[in-house]
Parts: sequence; C-alpha cells; structure tokens
Amino acid sequence: LGARYRLADLHAKHASPEANPKKAYSLYKSLYDDNRNADLAVRRVYSALAAYKLSGYVLEGIGTRPSESKGFKWLEVSAEGGYLISQYEWGKRLVAGDGVGQNLDEGVRWLIVAANQGHAEARGELARLNLDRPIANLDEDTIIAWLKEWVDAGSGEARLLLREYGIE
Repeated sequence: LGARYRLADLHAKHASPEANPKKAYSLYKSLYDDNRNADLAVRRVYSALAAYKLSGYVLEGIGTRPSESKGFKWLEVSAEGGYLISQYEWGKRLVAGDGVGQNLDEGVRWLIVAANQGHAEARGELARLNLDRPIANLDEDTIIAWLKEWVDAGSGEARLLLREYGIE
C-alpha cells in the first residue's frame, strides 16, 4: 500500500519525465476502491487519504474533469473515513457554506471530531464559533484548555482568542 501510494504521489508531483496526472488519479482511485471496506485499520487510512487526494484532483481538474460537487463528495468520503485534515476542512466548509450547503450543526460536529484528535485549527475555529454562539456539548473549560495548549505551541492567534475569553 505504501509503495502504491508513493508511486501515485510521484506521478502527482511530476517527479520524473514519465509522471502522469491521469496515472496518479487512477492509482489513488484504486487505493480507495481496494481498501475502503478493509478489515485492517491501516488499509482504511490509506483509503481515506486517497479520497482526500482525489478531492483535490477533482476540484483542480488534475487527471480528470474538474467538478466541484464531486470534489466535495470525495472530501466528505475522506472525512467519514477518518482522515483528520478532511474532517477539519469538511467541517469548516459546512459551517461557512463554502461550496456546499451551509449546515452549522453538522460542520461543528466535524470540527469537534477533528479537535478531539488534536487538530489545533479546528480547536481555534470552535473557539471562535463559541464566542458568537455557545456550542452544545462543548464546555468553555475545554476550549480554554485547548487554547492554552495552542499558546504553549507558539500560537499568537490562540493568545488573542484567550483574551476574548477573558484569560490573560
């Protein structure tokens, strides 16, 4: 699996004169198809990662026809498959209605999934959203703890958000 993924990545990055975006698309698609229902978690991870790559390819029209709706569907499939970056991006798009129908509750749900796995930007997004409208099932103490961790990692943005929560 790793070798097939790296081969697809080499084609995607035009790493050699033989690189071909259609071949990369095809390899990612086969990785998704072959592993989406696998019993082994590592195989499902490759499937979700391949779906994420496919979302970008379809949105950009690399190796296939561009399609916003299909690209966002691949992003959703990747999020459902457990890929952290997809969960954050999908949640953010749903909250904002960016290219998809706005669904604040579903978007927040996906952001919480990503935040609970340690995604700092998802935590920041939830902190911002909570300032405008308290989020059910997410207490302020949790948000403040997340922001403090992010400050410790060097985030000035988190420091500003903490101030908005009244924490110096």
